[in-house]
Amino acid sequence: MLNNIYKIVAVFCLTLLASSCYKNEVKVYSGPSQVHFVNSHDNVIITEEKMIVPIEVGITKTVDYDQTFKVVVDTENSTAIQGVHFELASNDVVVPAGTAIAPIELIALNENAVEEGATLRLTLDAENKENVAIFDDKFEINLFKFCEFDRRAFVGKFNVIEESRDGTFVYEIEIVAGESTYSVIAKGLWDVGESDIEILFDRKSLDCSIPDQFFFDQPSAGYDNVWLKSLDPGLYNSCLGTIIELEYLVYPKEDPLNGFDQGTFTLEKIAN
Repeated sequence: MLNNIYKIVAVFCLTLLASSCYKNEVKVYSGPSQVHFVNSHDNVIITEEKMIVPIEVGITKTVDYDQTFKVVVDTENSTAIQGVHFELASNDVVVPAGTAIAPIELIALNENAVEEGATLRLTLDAENKENVAIFDDKFEINLFKFCEFDRRAFVGKFNVIEESRDGTFVYEIEIVAGESTYSVIAKGLWDVGESDIEILFDRKSLDCSIPDQFFFDQPSAGYDNVWLKSLDPGLYNSCLGTIIELEYLVYPKEDPLNGFDQGTFTLEKIAN
C-alpha cells in the first residue's frame, strides 16, 4: 500500500512538473526580420562644432546577410533643417549579418544651433515595407544650443510641468541658490509648499539630479517620513533656464519599493 502511495505521489509530481514546464514555455519569434529604433526620443545640447550623436536601430530577428534600410527625415514634423542644424553621415543604415543593432550617425551643427531647440524626426523605410516594424518606427530628437553654466538662470519663479502616474499637472514654484556653486533649492515640488529640495548640476554631462533626501512628513494624510530622489537625470539648459524630464520617485523611507508616485519634472523659467 505504501509503495502504491509513493507511485501515485511520484506520478502527481511529474504531472505538475510537466504542466509547469508547458505553462512557462517561451515561444520563439517566428515573424520577419523587422527594423525599429532602439529609443523613441532624445534631447541633446550641442557642445562641439560638429557633434556626433549616435542613434541606434535594432531588428527583431538576426539573419545571415547584411540588411540596408533608409533613414528618412520627416520634414513636415521637424523644425531642424538638414545642412543647417544637422547632417546625416549617410541616409542608409546597414545591419550586418548576424547582428541585431546598428548605428545611425547624426552630426549636430553648433553654428546655427538655437536656444529654444530644433526638433528632428526620423523614420525608417525599406524596399519591402514588411521589414519595417510598426512599433518604435519614429525617432525624435531636440537639438539645443549650448550656453556656459550660470546658476542665476535657475533662480527665480518657475512653472513645473509634472507628468506622473495620475496625469499631467502644472504649477508654480520658487528656486533659490544652494550652498554649492552647482546646486539650487526648489520650494514646492510635488505641490508640497513647505519642503525644500536640492537639485545638483553636473558640469561634465549637462545632467541634473535630485540626491536622495527627506521630502515631507504628513502622517495624518497617510504620508509618513516621505523621501524624494531622481531615478534618471534631467537635462538642463543654461540658455533658457530649463530643466527637462527630471525623473523622480516619491517614496516612504521605510519601504523604498512601495513608492507613492513616480514621474518627471520639467521646469520652465517665468520671465521677470
